[in-house]
Amino acid sequence: MANDAGNDLLRAATACAADAQLLCEDLSYLLFPRVLETPSEELQASLLFTLRQIVSGVEQLLGLTTDSDADPQSWKILSKAGLLREPRLIEYCLARIAEENLQERMDAARFESLEQLPAKLALSGDANLQSLAVTFLAAEGASRGNRPIGIARQLPADLLHLLVWRVIAVFRTDAECNEDDAAALVAAGHRILAGHDEAQTLQAAAAKLAFSLSDAARAELLDPATAGIPLFVAAIVQEFDLHFDRVIRLIDENSAAPILTILRARDLDFDAASQQLTLLRGQRKDDFQLPAYVRSFTQLSPQEARRQISLWRFGGADS
Repeated sequence: MANDAGNDLLRAATACAADAQLLCEDLSYLLFPRVLETPSEELQASLLFTLRQIVSGVEQLLGLTTDSDADPQSWKILSKAGLLREPRLIEYCLARIAEENLQERMDAARFESLEQLPAKLALSGDANLQSLAVTFLAAEGASRGNRPIGIARQLPADLLHLLVWRVIAVFRTDAECNEDDAAALVAAGHRILAGHDEAQTLQAAAAKLAFSLSDAARAELLDPATAGIPLFVAAIVQEFDLHFDRVIRLIDENSAAPILTILRARDLDFDAASQQLTLLRGQRKDDFQLPAYVRSFTQLSPQEARRQISLWRFGGADS
């Protein structure tokens, strides 16, 4: 009898130790993701491509080029001057890469053929919801169009300000740039920044639309298949007081633990959570600890999941 009790205690201790190890790893990923995990060559290539697209879009906004396929004229100098070491810009690009990954998995699952919530709202009888849905769909089209100028218009105001003046600075140092050209560039920069409406960006449009929905319609935001990625994430942001880009990256990067914790906090059962997990993350080779996370999911109460999520707000620069 004593031996059985000892074995039970040992099994319990082993399970607790495994859960503690997983928790430590998850916290480490949340706090220091770039220290623990060296970016893959694929991620580095995607990052460079995204940065080039953004710089090219800024040059087009300034009227410096009309060729979307050519390398940005200011790219070489900007990269040497430390553009690739701007933390805020890099974090923004990583979030856009994660967002694209999530959308590609949705498209691969053929959920793009469903009549998702924004399209239905654009045809609703509510004038306010119609307007918000149309604004959202326009922003989504611009962000997914892969056109540099559309991508640049989606930038947050602080990043657009940073890039506009850096690109202008590069061209003003060119020997062929005279005083009139420099003045015209500065004037163009002021016009771009004055006319930039962050409310037209995808994040802002998704937040407004999600906030304006009735309780019945908000229920559709709980499923990415019907809501679409931006509205699904916007609902998570509002429910748990997190940052949009942080949620995007928590879903796509590293382990499945963060999104499983979010789904558990919403009181989803295991089958429903598994369906959403497969839709959002696909069959990933780096989810080797998924069985342990699934075990933790079934043992976690929604209240404890919410408590864990509340701690994330103190765990990173993007919170």
